[in-house]
Amino acid sequence: MMTVADTGLCNTQYSTTDGAAVTGIAQITVTSSFANTGSTSWRDFGGMYFNNYAIRLVNDGSNSVDIYNLDSENNTITPVSGDVTWQTITVNDKTLVTFSTDNLVLSEINGLILTEIGGYVRIGETWGDSPEDNEVELMFNGIAKDDILAAFIPSNISDNVIPLTALIGSWKNDDVVFQFNSDMTYNMQQITDYQVGDDSYAGTEFGTYSYDPDTGAITIALISADNNGTSGLSDYVNNPDNSFVLTAYQADSSVTFSYVDGDESGEFTLTASTDAPDAFSTEYVAGKTFYVVWFGDGDDVNGDLYNVPVVIEMNFNANGELTGTGLLNTSIPADLILHYQVSDNGLLYIEEDQDTASEGNRISCGSTSDYIKTQFVVNEQFDNVDLYFFDKQTALDYASGLTESIPVCTL
Repeated sequence: MMTVADTGLCNTQYSTTDGAAVTGIAQITVTSSFANTGSTSWRDFGGMYFNNYAIRLVNDGSNSVDIYNLDSENNTITPVSGDVTWQTITVNDKTLVTFSTDNLVLSEINGLILTEIGGYVRIGETWGDSPEDNEVELMFNGIAKDDILAAFIPSNISDNVIPLTALIGSWKNDDVVFQFNSDMTYNMQQITDYQVGDDSYAGTEFGTYSYDPDTGAITIALISADNNGTSGLSDYVNNPDNSFVLTAYQADSSVTFSYVDGDESGEFTLTASTDAPDAFSTEYVAGKTFYVVWFGDGDDVNGDLYNVPVVIEMNFNANGELTGTGLLNTSIPADLILHYQVSDNGLLYIEEDQDTASEGNRISCGSTSDYIKTQFVVNEQFDNVDLYFFDKQTALDYASGLTESIPVCTL
């Protein structure tokens, strides 16, 4: 059996020739592919042990990788079916070798990286969440792990970083809705209801965030409410073992969020959900937060108010529950939970307060990119105009200048 040198780090790579630690990428780089005529000895290959394989980097313009299976019983190598290529990227002046393959059997190689540090070639990874993974000392002795993972955020991020003004709003896919507000609060709704063990994932999460417009990095500062189990961001942010980084960049009409969580990275894409539908539906409302503005009746600690602008934050939870916060000229108990419904003809109403058949809000004409314009009806007769804003500060700014009833939309 061949012995290997001890460099004091478990992520050092070793030569197939003599078991010595590989000290440079050039040591395993060749100008032509290996001519294998059958079962070849490890020693004759002249490569490096790499994640249960033996490899060499071929620098002949194709950037292919000589990759072979290891036969530990006979100390030989046999060809692997599947093509792998290599490329280099630079992060903080450090050169990293990354790998690409479409072969499913070899797909784990896509998450591996090589670099030189401390006089030796080290291996790193961008995937894995087991305790064993957490114990592996990655590439730069743990100092620059975030730099490595950041390299896997799409390379065009510097060109497509979304400005804060464009990030503000509501973004969705089939499972979640994220809403970033101009007052640096956010809310997230897990729409898909599924359960693992005792954790139910449908629900709401609220918190605050900060944003770096130069890099697109979103830092979640505080989770103020969380009832969606381990879904959402709270499980990452509140876990001291994780270093969660969320980055937003824009492509076409969508926003892609890249995330780094410890040793893992990935991305998900959401589309804007601010286009007003022709009519309310449960599918549209569920998971959203609106900031509802009207001019008329309100209240404060001293009693009822009349002819005042009112703003209420209304959270339409995916489970049918409705919670709210009075923002201007009204107060709502913090523990009040109501329930909402949408009728077949698009009437949005509160079960506990409004008549199912004839009282509630219906979308009218006149909606904009800032709000959905609705008419509040009682017994199907017009009563008032309510605006359902997508952003809190925009709603408050609008209400601050409101001195009379909002005009009815007419076609």
